[in-house]
Amino acid sequence: VQLGDFLSEEQRARLLSDANDNIVRARKVLAQIEGKPLSTEQQDSIERVKTFLQQAEQARERDPRTAVQLAQRADVLARDLAKVIR
Repeated sequence: VQLGDFLSEEQRARLLSDANDNIVRARKVLAQIEGKPLSTEQQDSIERVKTFLQQAEQARERDPRTAVQLAQRADVLARDLAKVIR
C-alpha cells in the first residue's frame, strides 16, 4: 500500500497540482537556459534537474507526495541555476 492510497481526492488533487506547477516552472527555466554557455558543474546541475523532473513525473500517480518533493527540488535547483547563468 502506497502513501498515496491514504489521501483524500482533494488532497491528491492539490498535491498533483502543486507537482505540476513546479514541473512547469522548472521546465520553463530549462528552456531559458538552453543554448547558453555552461560550465561542467552547471551542466551537471541541469542533468540533476532533468532527473528530478523525470522522477517526479513517474511518481505522480502512485505517490503524489513524493512527486511534489521531487518537483520542488527540480524547481529550486533550476531557479538557483538560472540566477547564476543570467
